[in-house]
Amino acid sequence: MIRNLIVLIIVAFSQFSCSLAVEKDNSVDHRQPLTENSEIIPGAWQTEKYFPLLDGKAIALVGNHSSLVGDVHLV
Repeated sequence: MIRNLIVLIIVAFSQFSCSLAVEKDNSVDHRQPLTENSEIIPGAWQTEKYFPLLDGKAIALVGNHSSLVGDVHLV
């Protein structure tokens, strides 16, 4: 009896949650357009921007024998 009640409640909630699904509005594009001269720069090439944020903090590095930043091995 209790098991049937629990199953009924789960089914009712799942049906209720599916009926409340909101349709996504795809008419507006929120992405910023790329300019013609924009270049993707990896974070590994911008260490001067985030190394000061890591100063004095304990960090961990996960890598393997091929982990490189420029010509410097990280391991």
